[in-house]
Amino acid sequence: MPFCLFNAPWGSAGIEWTPRGVSRVFLPGSKELQEPSFLDRHGGGSLHSSPPSIQSLVASICSFLEGRSCAIEEVPLDFQDASVFDRQVYEETLQIPMGKTVTYGDLALRIKRPRAARAVGGALGRNPVPLLIPCHRVVGVGQSLVGFSAPGGTRTKQHLLDLESALVAD
Repeated sequence: MPFCLFNAPWGSAGIEWTPRGVSRVFLPGSKELQEPSFLDRHGGGSLHSSPPSIQSLVASICSFLEGRSCAIEEVPLDFQDASVFDRQVYEETLQIPMGKTVTYGDLALRIKRPRAARAVGGALGRNPVPLLIPCHRVVGVGQSLVGFSAPGGTRTKQHLLDLESALVAD
């Protein structure tokens, strides 16, 4: 699977893709990027040898993580291996505007599964493309920052929300 390793503002990050679209985003601090076997398997793919669409996405991700205004453009995503339920959650999460949040319960209602708030949290915990599917915009009751499987946990979630709030305010 094609892979690109790049330097992001918070450390090394990576992207995997298939002919259908981006299949994984590894945020700085991702455990996979710490494992020599993972990098050996992927050959430490170079950004310079990546397709222009991936190079553009990397530039957008880096700009966002630096707090600069940018639009992480819509890119084709490949979460074909996800369950039907997870795909429903991901598709609905994509509809949450930058700078806004919804609760896990609200997201469950939106997919017409009102009792599935915990399952929604589970699906978002498996989100293969954080930032592109903005799972950080989903919060607990009362805007509590519960659960975030990306490196740094809820601290990272809060930082991403703060970046978005500042960008929306500009």
